[in-house]
Amino acid sequence: MMTRITDLHQATLDEATFDALFRDIAAFGQDVEVVPRHSVRQQVGDATMTLAEASNALRNQSIRAVQLRYNHDGQRWCDTLVRTQHRWRLTRINLSEAASV
Repeated sequence: MMTRITDLHQATLDEATFDALFRDIAAFGQDVEVVPRHSVRQQVGDATMTLAEASNALRNQSIRAVQLRYNHDGQRWCDTLVRTQHRWRLTRINLSEAASV
C-alpha cells in the first residue's frame, strides 16, 4: 500500500511576483498568520509581524525566511518564502489537504 504525500508546489519569484503575492494575500487571505524565521528551521522566538513588515524584513534581509499561513477559498495554505541571491523561493502546501492525508 502506497502512502499518499501532500503535494508541495515550488516556484522562484521575481520582485514583481513577490509583491503581487503579498498584495493578494492581504486582499484575499483570511486568518493570516505571519511566522518570521532566522532560517527555514528556526522561528524568530514569539515574534509577530504584519504582511508589510514581513515583506520589508525579507527585502532588507533582517530575516531569512517567513511562513505565511492563511485561508483562501475554503482551504488553509502555508507559503514559505526564503530569500535567495536576487529572488525568493516559494514553497506552498495546502494544509487542509495535508490534514486529510
